[in-house]
Amino acid sequence: MTQFQAKYRKFGLNDLFILSLVTAIYSVIALYNLGSSSTPRTMWLPEYGDCVIAEFSASEKVTAIKFMNGYQENQEFSIECSADGQTWRYIGEHKATNIYRWDMYSVNFTCRYIRVQSQSEYLGIMEMYFLDRDRVVTLITNPSPLFDEQNLYIENPSFMHQAYSDEFLYAEAAFQLLHTAYHVPGKEINKTMTPVNPSEFEWTHPPLGKEIIAAGEWLFGTTPFGWRFSGAIMGILMLPLIYLMAKKMFGGIWWPIFATLLLSSEFMHFTQTRFGTIDSYTVLFIIFIYFFMFFFYMDDPDKTSVKKLWLLLFISGVFLGLGASVKWESLYAAPGILIMFFSTWRKQNRLVMTTVVMCFLFFIIIPFSIYSLTYIPFLKLTNDGFVGLMKNQFEMYWYHTNIGEIPDFGSRWWQWIYNVKPLLYYSTESGGINQSILMLGNPLITIAGFLAVVLLIIDCIYGLFLYDESKAQRRKISFFLAVAYLSQLLPWILVKRTTFLYHYFPNIPFLILALVHVFKNYLYREKPISIVFAVAAILMFIIFYPFISGYPYSSGYEMFLSPILRLISFNHFPASG
Repeated sequence: MTQFQAKYRKFGLNDLFILSLVTAIYSVIALYNLGSSSTPRTMWLPEYGDCVIAEFSASEKVTAIKFMNGYQENQEFSIECSADGQTWRYIGEHKATNIYRWDMYSVNFTCRYIRVQSQSEYLGIMEMYFLDRDRVVTLITNPSPLFDEQNLYIENPSFMHQAYSDEFLYAEAAFQLLHTAYHVPGKEINKTMTPVNPSEFEWTHPPLGKEIIAAGEWLFGTTPFGWRFSGAIMGILMLPLIYLMAKKMFGGIWWPIFATLLLSSEFMHFTQTRFGTIDSYTVLFIIFIYFFMFFFYMDDPDKTSVKKLWLLLFISGVFLGLGASVKWESLYAAPGILIMFFSTWRKQNRLVMTTVVMCFLFFIIIPFSIYSLTYIPFLKLTNDGFVGLMKNQFEMYWYHTNIGEIPDFGSRWWQWIYNVKPLLYYSTESGGINQSILMLGNPLITIAGFLAVVLLIIDCIYGLFLYDESKAQRRKISFFLAVAYLSQLLPWILVKRTTFLYHYFPNIPFLILALVHVFKNYLYREKPISIVFAVAAILMFIIFYPFISGYPYSSGYEMFLSPILRLISFNHFPASG
């Protein structure tokens, strides 16, 4: 690299200002309407047979019981009423069905005292309210966690106030980690939680992702904002990371900005990082893996110190371990790492075998050690030792090889390229006003990005037969991006289980970088065309924002965009409701 090129790729004050501005704007958009932190936080956790009594100031008519369920599903409780607190009349038994969701049962009785009794071992309820039609009946002050947040009543709960789709699995696991494994003081619970059976804990993925979610719940409580916060922050961190990666690859100011704007306007990135699951952490760690591997790949092994090369490999290996500790999907980066290493290693003339041995340490021993260490809270939670760690690996493998077909929602790897079968995570309608959270890719970016990857692959193959020194640097970057993309995609060909569109998320950053590479190095009048493309991608984001964010929109707006929705998803767009 010439002195000019090195300066051209140096991060400066202009980069800092522009990156900070774009990241700040995106942060506001990402955190806006992420979820409420003003939902019930304390939880009533009774033993079987425990009861609590609610008292009104006078006899009141009760027509409904509304409550927010806690960390276990299908747990039962009974309701009794009394006029004097001595003689009780049995009203009925009810189920707390859905984890971290609001529920309501219709009743019809008049009394002054109500007794709620647990009929299950693991009942947990965040808060309970008694209604007379639309009016919340006022209770005499009660210190029980079941009635201590009566001011947080939600008349019409939405995704802002409760878990949606698969969020409950990870929010519940994070809660158990906080209050059992980490022994966080029980300001949100009324008893010491005991270790649970592993079957009652989310065990289908390694534990690190749930531990990161627990950090958000520790900061903001077991609330929708709390269990979504960490993922949203990871999505925000992806912006400066892709900026730095594009700066190293393409230099200048505009091309890193272009990459960052495309990522910030990518639907899948926006929706999935605001969703309280673990995919955000997986993708961030995968980007980090390739980020440091790219520095290793581009450095001249004869002009760079061995210690620096080893450091880059070490950091990449650390993030491989962290990624695998969230989701095994991160291990798909391993073939890409191997290809990058050997394509550079063959040019190295110093400490060749020592470097190979160090790679065994960096990419096997260290990742395995990190992976094992992240299991400590899980093993404390389940009271298992090393046997529990190994058992969980077999359980996860069994689960992911035996998932049944889900024809209405599942999709194959080749369908992801064209947004076939997007996932409708949330949908509701009331009075002509709709809310939805639809997970799909920005079609401008995903389709154009795939075509860009195809072009890079063709150019690399062409370069094998007709070497051109002037295009060597360009093709070296093309090779890196093609390998990164294919490494994350091709393993899915061998996966027989049901897969979903969100499994394509780790490919999105490399699609975007491939797109930037093509605009910069393969097109005529590249900058004006790239500006038009960036504006178009942002406009698509603005137009589809209500569909991917949960922001209310009218039925007329949905009808207006319905043809486009069906076109970009090849008629697999699921109906609302």
